[in-house]
Order: sequence, then structure tokens, then C-alpha cells
Amino acid sequence: SKSAAVDNVKVIVRCRPFNQKEKLEGAHNCVHSNHEMGTVTVDPPDLEQQNAREAKGEQVMNKRVPRTFTFDGVYGEESNNQDMFIESFRPVVLSVCQGFNACIFAYGQTGSGKTFTMSGVPGNIGCIPNSFQCLFDYMSNQPDTTQFLLKASYIEIYNEEIRDLVTNTHKLPIKENKDRGVYIGNLSDHLCSTEHDLQAVMDKGYKNRSVAATAMNATSSRSHNIFMIRFEQCQVIGGKDTIRVGILNLVDLAGSERQSKTHSEGDRLKEAAAINLSLSTLGIVIQKLVDQASHIPYRDSILTRLLQNSLGGNSKTLMMTAINPAHTNFDETMSTLRYADQAKRIKNKPIVNEDPKDAQIREMRDRIKQLEDQLQNAMKNGTISTANMAAVQQVMNNIKGMQDQDQNNTNEVEEIEEVEDPEEAEKLKKISEQKQTIAQQLKKQEESQSAAKVAIEEMKEQLKSLKGAVVTGKELEDANRSKEQQIREAKVKLAEKAEKEMLMKRALQQKEEEMKEKQIKNQSVEKEVEMMKEMIQKLKTQVQSRSQDIADMQVNQQKLLDELEQSYILQQKQLALKEFLIGTFVPPLEAKKIESYIQFDDSQGKFVILNPEQQNLLKQDARNCRVVYPRGNNVPEICNETMEDSQNVYVAKKQQLKMEMPDRQTVRK
Repeated sequence: SKSAAVDNVKVIVRCRPFNQKEKLEGAHNCVHSNHEMGTVTVDPPDLEQQNAREAKGEQVMNKRVPRTFTFDGVYGEESNNQDMFIESFRPVVLSVCQGFNACIFAYGQTGSGKTFTMSGVPGNIGCIPNSFQCLFDYMSNQPDTTQFLLKASYIEIYNEEIRDLVTNTHKLPIKENKDRGVYIGNLSDHLCSTEHDLQAVMDKGYKNRSVAATAMNATSSRSHNIFMIRFEQCQVIGGKDTIRVGILNLVDLAGSERQSKTHSEGDRLKEAAAINLSLSTLGIVIQKLVDQASHIPYRDSILTRLLQNSLGGNSKTLMMTAINPAHTNFDETMSTLRYADQAKRIKNKPIVNEDPKDAQIREMRDRIKQLEDQLQNAMKNGTISTANMAAVQQVMNNIKGMQDQDQNNTNEVEEIEEVEDPEEAEKLKKISEQKQTIAQQLKKQEESQSAAKVAIEEMKEQLKSLKGAVVTGKELEDANRSKEQQIREAKVKLAEKAEKEMLMKRALQQKEEEMKEKQIKNQSVEKEVEMMKEMIQKLKTQVQSRSQDIADMQVNQQKLLDELEQSYILQQKQLALKEFLIGTFVPPLEAKKIESYIQFDDSQGKFVILNPEQQNLLKQDARNCRVVYPRGNNVPEICNETMEDSQNVYVAKKQQLKMEMPDRQTVRK
């Protein structure tokens, strides 16, 4: 069946170690990770002070209690990229090989380790390069009859503008149609037949990313980065070719920022405003999806527009949440974990993309077959067939012989001039002309053969390139790869075993709690009272935790509103500056004319200038407009009210293009 059951977004959490700056500041750890149980507990910053006051017998009002979250996977300071990939990322990546769309995105505060997890460093590669290995391991295990086609692209979203990181092309448009859904126009995609090809695309794009130093991160990403892999495979099932296409999006989001901590100014502040605005929109989309709202505001941001399929759509999605262990970042850590806790409630409906209309592997195979036929015809019917190779060689030898006789021809011409007998001279002249004619014919044949040879060589190179793009499992066999793959497969089995143990421990814990509830009914009254007190205390703690969550969320909501207000004020200042420049340097009529030439494009989320044909249509509607000068005012206006024809002033409809002023016909002296 093509359809799959409803699949919740998977969420994992990773807490990085302390960095040098946090150690120097004396920050203490407030995050406790339990990998086996998949839980993360966050202590309030003042927990020790609260406990000390209670120990002295003081009553603590509005006590804040530790908050525990449960996720699909939790990784502490000691975790490494390889184990994380095998346990959590690998199943999502392999779903692409089955024809599903998949998305892995890293979310978290700036400086929390998102880029390290996604890209990694030499010797400890991250999710993206590990995905390359995973895909080619899968391909190498498939039969020879299965063919594969891989294409890769790398983009960034910088200040709500899409850039191609490989070709360094800016301002790419977002487009949408029924067959492809939401996609990026004019985006370059690169054929990749080896891991090295994919790594080369990543390395080239990685160098072009927008990064800058802030007070919290020396190499802070100033944009959202998305590495896209299109994975197509053609299998023979029941004697029929079956094509499956999966698209893998690997997303490294820019981190959320607080200006009070990053101390960003100027361009950095504008970048932070754009980043926070898109992340706020992402949070709103997540909340709306959890609430099952009728309208989801995907179009409010380019990021959410591109992630539309991954959030509540046709995709298997995993969210990697990166957090910070320092107590000084408690608010940001709690906010991040709440977003993650909401995200795991999002329900996707992934579907196998089988024989889609936009499959490219079929087109590539047809092109290869066409080139093979053309090459075969050229070898059979062309001037360079195998049967004629000897004749061609003989022609080449004759040409060489004629070239050697060039000097002799020159000498013969001199002899003709020296011969006194006219008949003998005429005879020698004819012989010389015949030799020259033969030489010219042989030269033409040589040029023809050379052109045919070049054309065939070009065809062979093109065929080789296309065949290189479409690979099979047998072509990927390698002794070294086989050994490394065996090691990775062994780690996968261990990871699967560990996951089963974690699920069993969770189930056992739940059973123990159920048993406690049942034991209450069978115990003596005294023990029953004790157990009831224990349960009441547990419920009180839960109520206190939820109340604390509500209070924290209200505080965070106010902070978010303050940030949005700050962003709004900044935009208002920029708007006022631009309006001042237009009012000062652009004539009012020209400004009105320009305003009539622009309109808002929903697909691109910005204003665009109308094309010349649309402008001409507007001009035709405004031909009879007349500029008038109100009494006592030297500022021209466009007449919008009906006046008598005798005054030669016509109606100018509101909100239409104003008349263009004619060129001056007189010259000032």
C-alpha cells in the first residue's frame, strides 16, 4: 500500500557540555539527562537556595520545582554524533529509500550545538555527512537490477531571502504547483554518484554560509540552512519497473537570540530580528497544528513555507532539539523544551511517492538509450565504422605522403618554368594540378573524419557522464566499504537493542505505578493513608509544575511580545526613513506612478513590479486624467472627481495609474 499510518513528529534532545565562557562565569548545571529513560529534567536556577531555606524551617512561597520532559531520545554531554545518528537519525534517512519524504531539523538557542550536530567536525562528522554514508550503504546492498539517481542542492534563508549556496545566486523565488508542491525556482541541483560528490556539494555551500560573531557564539549562523537530497530508485518488481522518489531535507536552523545577551547591533540586530520572527512563526505553526486549527499560517514566513510538507504533511519528520546546560540560560532552555514537547504532538501523514510525474530517473534512462542508439548508428553508418578503420588509416597515410611531397610540388613548379618545350610544360602543369586536387580531396576527407571522430567522442563522454549519474548496487561494491559497513550494521543492532530496553523500562515503570494504585485497595488503613499522602504529594508537585509552566509561558510570551514590538519599531524607523527619502527626492507624481506599478505577490511574499504589458494596460485606463493645481497650492494633484468636458478635464478613477507627464516641448533660455 502507498499510504502509511499517521506518524507523529519524532523529537530528540541533546544537551552540550559547558563551554569555556560558561566555566569562567561560574555557571552551574541545571539540566539532567537520562538516556535510558528518554527524560530530561531541568532544575530552577534557585533550587539550592529554596532547599536551604526549607531545611531551616522557612516557608517558601511560589516554590519552583524541577520540570521533567519525556522525548523519543535524550542525549547528554557524553554523547557523540555517530551514536546519535545510528540510534535516531538513521531510521528517518532510510525512510527516503522506501519512497517517503523525510526531514531532520535542528532547533534551539544560539550556541547550543545545532551546527555541530548537523555538520560535525573532522573526525566526528555530523548528521548530514553520516546521511551520505547511510544512503550509499543502502545502495551497495541492493541487486544489480536496481538503479539509483541522486541530486543535491544547498540553500540558506537569509533575512527572508533564499540563496543558492552552491552557485551563490540570490533572491530565488518560491513556487508551487499540484505535481511538485512547494519548491524553489531556479535552484541548481547537482548529480551525485558517490559520497565524495555529495560531500563536495556540501563543502562548497558550507563556505558560502552567512556567519558572524556575537557575544554568545563566535561563529553564529545568521541564516537557516537546508541541504536537500533527491533520491530516486528504479526496481524491477513483477517484471515491471517501479520508480520511487524520496526527498530528504536536512535543516540547520539559526538559533533564537536575545539582544540583551548577544549584544547585537546594526546588521547583526536586523539579522536577529529576521531570525526571531521566522522562529516565532514556526512556533505559532507548531501550536496551531497541535490545536488542530482550521488555518495554519505557513505563508507568514519563508521557513514555514518550505517546511510546510514536513510539519503536518507528507513527510517523516524528526526534530533535534539542542539545549544549553548553564543555569544562566534557564528561560531559553525551558522555552526550547516546551516547543519540543508541543512538536511531538504534530501528526504527519507520510505517503510513498511511487511513479511520480516528476521522476527524473526514467527520463535519464531514456536519454541514455537514445544516446546508445545514436552512437550505434554512427558506428554503423558513419564514416568511422569499424570495417572502414583500415581504409581511414590508409587515407591518413596518403595525406602524410602528400604533405611530404609539398616540397617536391614546389620544385616541380620551378621545373615547369625552366622547360622550354610548351607541350612538355603543359603536361607537367596538368600533373601538378591533379596532385593538388587529390591533396585537397584527401584534406576534406581528413577534416570530415576528424569531425565525425570528435562528435562520436563527445557522444561517448556524454553517455559516460549520464551512465555515471545512474548507478547500481554492484558498482558501489568495495572491500573497505564492506568492512566499515559491517561495523556500522553491528552498531545499528546494538542501538536497536538499547531502544527496546528503554521501551521495556518505560513500560515497567508504568506497570509499577499501576501496581501501587492497586495495592492501595489491599493495604491496611495506615499504609493506605501513607500511600495516599504520597500520591497527593506527587499530584501537588505536578500541579505546581504546571502552574509554574503557565507562569513561565506568560513571562516568555511577554518577552516575545517585547521582541516583536522592538522589531516593529525598527521596521517603522526604516519605513519612515524611506518615506522621507522618497518625499524629498522623488516628485509626487512619479511616486504615485511607481506605486501603481507595484502589487503584492502572495507566492513570493513581497511586492513586485508589474511587467511592461500590465503597465501599458494601466496607462490606457488613465489617458484622460489631468493634473490640476488647487487654488493656493503649488503641489499638483490628480483630479478624481467629475468635471465638465468644456474644461477638458476627465474622470480619473480612484486607485488607478496616474497620467504620465509628457516630455517638455520647449527649451528654457
